[in-house]
Amino acid sequence: MSVDFKIKQAGAALFMLVGFAGAANAGSLDTPQVDPQPMVSSSGWEGYYAGARLGFGFAGDDEVGHRSAAGLLIASPGTLAMDGGLYGLRMGWRREKAYRNTSVVFGGELSYERGNLEDSFDKNGYEASSKLDNLWGMRFKVGGTTPSRETLFYGILGYARAEFDYEVAGATGAEVIDLDTNTDLGGYIVGLGVEHKLSDPLSVTAEWEFMEFGSTKLTDSAGAVTSATPKFQNFSIGLNYSF
Repeated sequence: MSVDFKIKQAGAALFMLVGFAGAANAGSLDTPQVDPQPMVSSSGWEGYYAGARLGFGFAGDDEVGHRSAAGLLIASPGTLAMDGGLYGLRMGWRREKAYRNTSVVFGGELSYERGNLEDSFDKNGYEASSKLDNLWGMRFKVGGTTPSRETLFYGILGYARAEFDYEVAGATGAEVIDLDTNTDLGGYIVGLGVEHKLSDPLSVTAEWEFMEFGSTKLTDSAGAVTSATPKFQNFSIGLNYSF
């Protein structure tokens, strides 16, 4: 076998090897590349926000009583079951702590609401009515997000201060009550809520809350006594803008 023939064989083998390597490399370029997952920002819920909400109060419960100046129960003529619409504004601040598949979000909120939450009755010789004029709220909210961090579920615990127009008038025998007053009552708030982001600054909310304002004695000019014990539930929807 001649030297030229061996050189030709080696050259052919080298040409085939280079061609095979080029084809393999080209094939690797066509292989789909897996991009690393982007880091999810932990600041999606953190910061200040302001918003508005529209709600409906229902399942009110305020049992009206009539007591003498000495505290003797004279009559329990009926119950005020307040319901009606509420609307208001809110602002707050929250902090976010990101974990592997979720974020924990917590913060405080202030709100102011008005509406036509009210009820009245005329029976058993008595007339009574109660109407909510103003409602201030301070809430602490804490919850967690879904893995996408676009939806937040949370619990609510807070304090409410409400102004009520309260009237009770009637008589049982010689015992008379004639009360017409405006009173401020303090109470607590518990509830649940969900918030979903529509865009980076905008989000929508849906909340259920229960508010109870304890028992407050109210006395007319003659010393007759009744106790205001308002409580009700509220379901609301709202819109928030984050700064």
